[in-house]
Formats: sequence, structure tokens, C-alpha cells
Amino acid sequence: MPLTIAQTGINAGFSRLRTTANNIANSSTTGFKQSRTETVESAGGGVKVARVAEQPSQGLNQTTGNSTDLSIQGNGFFRLNDHGETVYSRDGQFQIDSDGYVSNSRGQRLTGFNANENGIIDGSVKDLRLSSDQLQPSATTEVSINANFNANNSVPTTSFDPSDASSYNNRISMDVVDSLGVSHQADIYFRETTGSNQMEAMAYIGGKQVLAPTAIEFSTSGGLISPMGGEINIPAFDPGTGADNMNISLDLSDATRYASDFSLNEIKQNGQSAGQNRQIQIDQNGVVSSLAANGESQVIGQVALADFSNPQGLGKLGDNTYAATYGSGDAFTAAPGTGNLGQINAGSLEESNVSLQDQLIDMKLSQYDIEANVKVLQAADEMMGSLINIKA
Repeated sequence: MPLTIAQTGINAGFSRLRTTANNIANSSTTGFKQSRTETVESAGGGVKVARVAEQPSQGLNQTTGNSTDLSIQGNGFFRLNDHGETVYSRDGQFQIDSDGYVSNSRGQRLTGFNANENGIIDGSVKDLRLSSDQLQPSATTEVSINANFNANNSVPTTSFDPSDASSYNNRISMDVVDSLGVSHQADIYFRETTGSNQMEAMAYIGGKQVLAPTAIEFSTSGGLISPMGGEINIPAFDPGTGADNMNISLDLSDATRYASDFSLNEIKQNGQSAGQNRQIQIDQNGVVSSLAANGESQVIGQVALADFSNPQGLGKLGDNTYAATYGSGDAFTAAPGTGNLGQINAGSLEESNVSLQDQLIDMKLSQYDIEANVKVLQAADEMMGSLINIKA
């Protein structure tokens, strides 16, 4: 009987040691959750392993700066399409594959809620994919300038000439876009006139004058009073590329005239050139936007997270992935931040929740348990030998 009991203790000790070894080996594995060997008293005497239970505590977040690296702050698992099978993981090491899908190194694709062409997210779940379509160009129709013009400026003594900087006081340059997406340099010139608190503005686009001298007037407190509403409409002009005539409204309502140096505070304008989708951006709610080379963005979907009534009941598949089982219950799939689901941290990864210090302590305890049970075996063997000798 002591031999059998001691053997169960040795087996349990080696089981704990195997669990500890696996924890230590995966201490640097992204999203790994450490396990614990749980033992119970055996009905026939001794001990037996009840289960190896995974510990779901949150691992620390490590910032990577890679926009496709994701971590979950809180409950939930990434929902992945593993070649037709749905699996789950806390490992958020993703990249854009050759077909534009958000996937991991094993070819498992991250799934999410679909967005239509207007960026409205619906309830259908699909593999998240970065479109290779080009964003359509749109012409610049509005330009807003926030600037301060120095009230101490003197009136130029020479006739206006765009090539002569002494013939004007200030120039503001920007790029505007026609309906074909072709970019043109726009130069707005400002020149003091003989009138009190008055200036005039001229505009050239692509080197051609498109706005004749237009009066601008400021109040004695430095605010713009003319033109009314601060808006100057540049007459329609042909950009010379085969595009539609351009019609641009120049908004100077935020301009001021104070006795301080000229400062250009902000330029706002609409319009965009054609752009190829290049990368993605993901916010804390899992909303995925594709970013084009021209800086424009478009919502393509929202990351779907899954949770379970008993996450410890998930089946381990290896490769940091799990499968739903009867013990885990069915998956509850929703957007990040919904119910008990956590939020998304883009540009970071969840580290393993393994504490090496604790594992080394567990390893020593397992060693002591095994050694103690070996001593019981040795003692029992010696007693059996003594009994045999007595009988002999």
C-alpha cells in the first residue's frame, strides 16, 4: 500500500513539473496564459491530478508601434478564421497578407463586422480585408486661411509682380486638386494699399492669375469686415488637364490684422488626389480604417471579440489558439467594449502572464514532493526487505 500511494505522489509531482516547465518555456510567448496543476485526494488512497487549469489573468501590454499589433485590455478573445474553422486567441500579432487580409503568421484571418461602402458597420461577420481599390479623387472647392497680417506693414512702392517679393507683403502657398486628382500649386498674394486698414488679395494657380486684385478691409480692432462673411469666390477657371473647371471659395473670416509679425496659423481645404489604400488604423472600439497614401481614410469594419461563460473550458489547439467546447459554452460575439468585453489597444501586444519567480518556486516545491515520495518508496522497500528477511 505505501508503494502505491508514494507512486501516485511521484506521478502528481511530475505532472506539476511538466506544467511548470511549459509555463517557463512560454514565459515570452505573446498572449500565453499560465496553467496550474490541480490535485485531489484519490478514493483508493494517494493523490490524483484533477485537471490542469489555465489562469486567465491579464498580461502586461508591450508597446510595439506596429499598427497591426493588437492587445485586448479586459475580457475576450480574437475571433479567427482558420481555413474555414473558427478558433480563438489572445495573440494579436497580425499583419496584412499578400491578399490584403489581416492575418497572423499561421494564415488565420482576423474576423470582424462588415462596413458598407459608406463606412456604416452592419451585423455581418467576415474576414477583415484591406481593399486594394483606389480612392476616387475630388476637386478642391474650399480653402480656409487663418492668418494674422502685420498692421505695421508699409505699402509696396513697386507695381505688383509675383516674381518680385518687394511688390507684395505676404504670400501663402498650398496645393489644390482638380477633378482628375492632379495637384496644382496655388499662391495667394497680399499687398497693402493706401486705404486705412485695407489690403488686396490676388491668386495664381499653376502660375496663372485666377483672381484679380480684390479688396480686403479690417476693423480698427483687427477683425475682418470685408468682404462680408470673409468669403472670396475665385472665378471658375480651366486647370488645363482635361478636368472640370475649378471653382474655389477662399475663406478669410478668421484672418486678423494686429501690430505683430505675420503668422500663418492654419490652412484648411477639401479635395483629394487618387490614393491607394496602404495601411490600417484601429481605435479602442475596434473600428478599422484603411489609410490611403494621400492621407484619406475609410472605415472597412470593426474587430469582433468573443467571450465565453467558462473560458477555462476552452480546448487548447496549440499555436496560441483555442476551440469552443461543451465546457466553455457557446461564444458571445460582439464589438470591443460591449458587455464584459475589453477594449482594443493597437500598436501593442499582451505579454505572457507567467511570473518566472513563481514558477521557479513551484519547480522547487514539485522537486521536494517528488523527493519526499521517493524516500517513502525507499523506506517501504527497506521495510519489505526486512520482512522478507525475517520470514526467511
